Amino acid sequence: MLKTEVICLCFCYDIYMNADYAEFNESRLAEIYDSLCPPGKDSDFFLNEVRKVKPKTILDVGCGSGILTIELTKIADIVIGVEPALPMIELARKRPNSEKVKWIHGFAKDVKDVHPDVVIMTSHVAQFFLEEDDWQSTLQHLYSLLNKGGTFIFDSRNPLVKPWVGWTKEKTKSTTSTPHGKVATWFEFLSINANRVRYKIHYKFDSGEKLESNNELIYRSKENLTNSLYKAGFEIKNIYGGWDGLPSDETSEELIFVARKS
Repeated sequence: MLKTEVICLCFCYDIYMNADYAEFNESRLAEIYDSLCPPGKDSDFFLNEVRKVKPKTILDVGCGSGILTIELTKIADIVIGVEPALPMIELARKRPNSEKVKWIHGFAKDVKDVHPDVVIMTSHVAQFFLEEDDWQSTLQHLYSLLNKGGTFIFDSRNPLVKPWVGWTKEKTKSTTSTPHGKVATWFEFLSINANRVRYKIHYKFDSGEKLESNNELIYRSKENLTNSLYKAGFEIKNIYGGWDGLPSDETSEELIFVARKS
Protein backbone atom coordinates (compact mmCIF):
# COMPACT_ATOMS: atom_id res chain seq x y z
CA MET A 1 0.00 0.00 0.00
CA LEU A 2 1.38 3.38 -1.01
CA LYS A 3 1.97 5.93 1.71
CA THR A 4 0.30 9.26 1.03
CA GLU A 5 2.52 12.31 1.50
CA VAL A 6 1.26 15.82 0.95
CA ILE A 7 3.61 18.79 0.75
CA CYS A 8 2.10 22.27 0.86
CA LEU A 9 4.53 24.97 -0.22
CA CYS A 10 3.19 28.38 0.78
CA PHE A 11 4.29 31.65 -0.72
CA CYS A 12 3.60 35.34 -0.22
CA TYR A 13 2.49 37.59 -3.04
CA ASP A 14 4.06 41.04 -3.11
CA ILE A 15 2.02 43.54 -1.12
CA TYR A 16 1.14 46.30 -3.52
CA MET A 17 0.64 49.91 -2.53
CA ASN A 18 -3.13 49.74 -2.76
CA ALA A 19 -3.67 46.27 -1.29
CA ASP A 20 -3.02 44.44 1.96
CA TYR A 21 -5.15 41.30 1.35
CA ALA A 22 -6.07 41.30 5.05
CA GLU A 23 -8.73 38.63 4.41
CA PHE A 24 -5.80 36.18 4.24
CA ASN A 25 -3.11 37.92 6.30
CA GLU A 26 -5.03 39.12 9.38
CA SER A 27 -5.50 36.19 11.78
CA ARG A 28 -9.14 36.79 12.72
CA LEU A 29 -10.17 37.35 9.12
CA ALA A 30 -8.33 34.21 8.06
CA GLU A 31 -10.17 32.29 10.79
CA ILE A 32 -13.58 33.31 9.41
CA TYR A 33 -12.67 32.96 5.72
CA ASP A 34 -14.01 29.40 5.36
CA SER A 35 -17.28 30.39 7.02
CA LEU A 36 -17.71 33.22 4.52
CA CYS A 37 -16.47 31.23 1.52
CA PRO A 38 -17.26 27.55 2.17
CA PRO A 39 -16.41 24.83 -0.36
CA GLY A 40 -19.07 24.51 -3.03
CA LYS A 41 -19.59 23.63 -6.67
CA ASP A 42 -16.17 24.99 -7.58
CA SER A 43 -14.40 22.54 -5.25
CA ASP A 44 -16.51 19.68 -6.58
CA PHE A 45 -15.62 20.68 -10.13
CA PHE A 46 -11.88 20.66 -9.47
CA LEU A 47 -12.02 17.33 -7.65
CA ASN A 48 -13.96 15.75 -10.50
CA GLU A 49 -11.53 17.09 -13.11
CA VAL A 50 -8.55 15.87 -11.11
CA ARG A 51 -10.07 12.39 -10.71
CA LYS A 52 -10.33 12.10 -14.51
CA VAL A 53 -6.55 12.30 -14.77
CA LYS A 54 -5.86 9.72 -12.01
CA PRO A 55 -2.68 11.50 -10.93
CA LYS A 56 0.04 10.28 -8.60
CA THR A 57 1.27 13.81 -7.87
CA ILE A 58 -0.70 17.07 -7.63
CA LEU A 59 0.47 20.66 -7.25
CA ASP A 60 -2.16 22.90 -5.64
CA VAL A 61 -1.32 26.57 -6.19
CA GLY A 62 -3.14 28.71 -3.61
CA CYS A 63 -4.18 26.05 -1.09
CA GLY A 64 -5.66 28.51 1.42
CA SER A 65 -6.58 26.91 4.74
CA GLY A 66 -6.01 23.47 3.32
CA ILE A 67 -9.56 22.11 2.94
CA LEU A 68 -9.15 21.08 -0.69
CA THR A 69 -5.47 20.20 -0.27
CA ILE A 70 -6.28 17.60 2.38
CA GLU A 71 -9.14 16.27 0.25
CA LEU A 72 -6.64 15.74 -2.58
CA THR A 73 -4.75 13.23 -0.42
CA LYS A 74 -7.60 10.81 -1.19
CA ILE A 75 -6.75 11.03 -4.89
CA ALA A 76 -2.96 11.28 -5.22
CA ASP A 77 0.08 9.88 -3.45
CA ILE A 78 1.86 13.26 -3.29
CA VAL A 79 0.22 16.68 -3.26
CA ILE A 80 2.21 19.92 -3.28
CA GLY A 81 0.28 23.06 -2.39
CA VAL A 82 1.11 26.75 -2.70
CA GLU A 83 -0.49 29.40 -0.47
CA PRO A 84 0.27 33.08 0.17
CA ALA A 85 -0.62 33.60 3.83
CA LEU A 86 0.91 32.19 7.00
CA PRO A 87 -2.38 32.48 9.00
CA MET A 88 -3.97 30.13 6.48
CA ILE A 89 -1.24 27.51 7.01
CA GLU A 90 -1.71 27.72 10.76
CA LEU A 91 -5.38 26.90 10.28
CA ALA A 92 -4.54 24.06 7.90
CA ARG A 93 -2.21 22.48 10.48
CA LYS A 94 -5.14 22.14 12.90
CA ARG A 95 -7.36 20.24 10.47
CA PRO A 96 -8.04 16.50 10.74
CA ASN A 97 -5.51 14.56 8.65
CA SER A 98 -3.17 17.55 8.49
CA GLU A 99 -0.45 15.24 9.75
CA LYS A 100 -0.32 13.83 6.22
CA VAL A 101 0.73 17.23 4.95
CA LYS A 102 4.15 18.84 5.08
CA TRP A 103 3.45 22.57 5.16
CA ILE A 104 6.25 24.75 3.77
CA HIS A 105 6.43 28.54 3.50
CA GLY A 106 7.99 29.80 0.27
CA PHE A 107 7.33 30.66 -3.37
CA ALA A 108 5.76 28.50 -6.08
CA LYS A 109 8.83 29.00 -8.25
CA ASP A 110 10.92 27.55 -5.43
CA VAL A 111 9.38 24.13 -6.01
CA LYS A 112 12.16 21.99 -7.46
CA ASP A 113 12.64 18.37 -8.39
CA VAL A 114 8.90 17.64 -8.29
CA HIS A 115 7.00 16.59 -11.40
CA PRO A 116 3.23 16.65 -10.89
CA ASP A 117 0.68 15.06 -13.17
CA VAL A 118 -1.82 17.81 -12.32
CA VAL A 119 -1.51 21.46 -11.30
CA ILE A 120 -4.62 23.20 -9.98
CA MET A 121 -5.08 26.90 -9.19
CA THR A 122 -8.48 27.41 -7.53
CA SER A 123 -10.44 30.32 -6.04
CA HIS A 124 -9.34 32.77 -8.75
CA VAL A 125 -5.75 32.73 -7.51
CA ALA A 126 -4.69 33.56 -11.08
CA GLN A 127 -6.11 37.06 -10.58
CA PHE A 128 -3.63 37.85 -7.79
CA PHE A 129 -0.73 37.80 -10.27
CA LEU A 130 -1.05 41.49 -11.08
CA GLU A 131 2.05 41.81 -13.23
CA GLU A 132 2.17 40.14 -16.64
CA ASP A 133 5.82 39.12 -16.26
CA ASP A 134 5.05 37.41 -12.95
CA TRP A 135 2.04 35.60 -14.44
CA GLN A 136 3.94 34.45 -17.52
CA SER A 137 7.00 33.29 -15.60
CA THR A 138 4.75 31.34 -13.22
CA LEU A 139 3.03 29.61 -16.14
CA GLN A 140 6.37 28.72 -17.67
CA HIS A 141 7.64 27.35 -14.37
CA LEU A 142 4.52 25.25 -13.87
CA TYR A 143 4.89 23.93 -17.41
CA SER A 144 8.49 22.96 -16.72
CA LEU A 145 7.44 21.06 -13.57
CA LEU A 146 4.58 19.10 -15.12
CA ASN A 147 5.13 15.60 -16.41
CA LYS A 148 4.64 15.14 -20.13
CA GLY A 149 0.91 14.93 -20.76
CA GLY A 150 0.23 16.66 -17.44
CA THR A 151 -2.85 18.81 -16.85
CA PHE A 152 -3.18 22.39 -15.59
CA ILE A 153 -6.59 23.59 -14.36
CA PHE A 154 -7.39 27.10 -13.13
CA ASP A 155 -10.22 29.62 -12.93
CA SER A 156 -10.50 33.36 -13.51
CA ARG A 157 -13.56 35.62 -13.58
CA ASN A 158 -14.80 36.83 -16.96
CA PRO A 159 -14.20 40.60 -17.26
CA LEU A 160 -16.93 40.95 -19.90
CA VAL A 161 -19.66 40.56 -17.28
CA LYS A 162 -18.09 43.30 -15.09
CA PRO A 163 -18.86 41.70 -11.70
CA TRP A 164 -17.48 44.72 -9.81
CA VAL A 165 -20.49 46.79 -10.92
CA GLY A 166 -22.54 45.07 -8.23
CA TRP A 167 -19.98 45.51 -5.45
CA THR A 168 -21.97 47.88 -3.25
CA LYS A 169 -23.03 47.61 0.39
CA GLU A 170 -26.68 47.44 -0.63
CA LYS A 171 -26.15 44.50 -2.99
CA THR A 172 -23.50 42.51 -1.14
CA LYS A 173 -24.12 42.89 2.59
CA SER A 174 -24.75 39.65 4.47
CA THR A 175 -24.36 38.29 7.99
CA THR A 176 -22.69 34.94 8.66
CA SER A 177 -22.08 32.83 11.77
CA THR A 178 -18.32 32.36 12.21
CA PRO A 179 -15.86 31.15 14.88
CA HIS A 180 -15.84 34.79 16.03
CA GLY A 181 -19.62 35.12 16.24
CA LYS A 182 -21.88 36.70 13.67
CA VAL A 183 -20.03 38.93 11.22
CA ALA A 184 -21.58 41.32 8.71
CA THR A 185 -19.61 41.72 5.47
CA TRP A 186 -19.95 43.75 2.31
CA PHE A 187 -17.93 44.76 -0.75
CA GLU A 188 -17.04 48.29 -1.84
CA PHE A 189 -15.80 48.88 -5.37
CA LEU A 190 -13.06 51.53 -5.42
CA SER A 191 -11.65 51.90 -8.93
CA ILE A 192 -10.68 50.21 -12.15
CA ASN A 193 -7.54 51.00 -14.14
CA ALA A 194 -7.30 49.09 -17.41
CA ASN A 195 -7.95 45.51 -16.25
CA ARG A 196 -7.01 45.97 -12.58
CA VAL A 197 -9.79 46.38 -10.04
CA ARG A 198 -9.38 47.78 -6.53
CA TYR A 199 -11.98 47.12 -3.84
CA LYS A 200 -12.53 46.76 -0.10
CA ILE A 201 -14.17 44.05 1.93
CA HIS A 202 -15.76 45.42 5.10
CA TYR A 203 -16.21 43.32 8.24
CA LYS A 204 -18.35 44.28 11.24
CA PHE A 205 -18.22 42.01 14.30
CA ASP A 206 -20.94 41.64 16.96
CA SER A 207 -18.71 43.64 19.28
CA GLY A 208 -19.01 46.58 16.90
CA GLU A 209 -15.38 46.28 15.82
CA LYS A 210 -14.78 46.94 12.14
CA LEU A 211 -11.98 45.62 9.94
CA GLU A 212 -11.21 46.10 6.25
CA SER A 213 -9.34 44.19 3.57
CA ASN A 214 -7.93 46.31 0.75
CA ASN A 215 -7.64 44.14 -2.34
CA GLU A 216 -6.63 44.38 -5.98
CA LEU A 217 -7.32 41.82 -8.70
CA ILE A 218 -6.51 41.63 -12.39
CA TYR A 219 -9.22 40.64 -14.88
CA ARG A 220 -7.52 39.08 -17.89
CA SER A 221 -9.60 38.43 -20.99
CA LYS A 222 -10.19 34.98 -22.43
CA GLU A 223 -7.89 35.90 -25.31
CA ASN A 224 -5.16 37.14 -22.98
CA LEU A 225 -5.27 33.97 -20.86
CA THR A 226 -5.32 31.78 -23.96
CA ASN A 227 -2.29 33.52 -25.43
CA SER A 228 -0.35 33.34 -22.17
CA LEU A 229 -0.95 29.59 -21.97
CA TYR A 230 0.16 29.06 -25.57
CA LYS A 231 3.26 31.17 -24.95
CA ALA A 232 4.17 28.95 -21.99
CA GLY A 233 3.83 25.87 -24.19
CA PHE A 234 0.42 24.56 -23.12
CA GLU A 235 -2.30 23.07 -25.30
CA ILE A 236 -5.85 24.04 -24.30
CA LYS A 237 -8.29 21.16 -23.92
CA ASN A 238 -11.36 23.03 -22.64
CA ILE A 239 -12.53 26.45 -21.52
CA TYR A 240 -15.62 26.17 -19.33
CA GLY A 241 -17.94 29.04 -18.45
CA GLY A 242 -19.13 27.75 -15.10
CA TRP A 243 -19.15 24.90 -12.63
CA ASP A 244 -21.83 23.11 -14.66
CA GLY A 245 -19.17 22.26 -17.25
CA LEU A 246 -20.79 24.17 -20.12
CA PRO A 247 -18.53 25.93 -22.68
CA SER A 248 -17.66 29.57 -22.02
CA ASP A 249 -19.25 32.46 -23.90
CA GLU A 250 -19.44 36.24 -23.50
CA THR A 251 -22.05 35.95 -20.72
CA SER A 252 -20.21 33.33 -18.67
CA GLU A 253 -19.23 34.40 -15.17
CA GLU A 254 -16.18 32.14 -15.12
CA LEU A 255 -13.27 31.26 -17.38
CA ILE A 256 -12.14 27.79 -16.31
CA PHE A 257 -9.18 26.52 -18.29
CA VAL A 258 -8.09 22.91 -18.65
CA ALA A 259 -4.70 22.88 -20.37
CA ARG A 260 -2.20 20.15 -21.15
CA LYS A 261 1.54 19.80 -21.48
CA SER A 262 2.20 17.98 -24.75
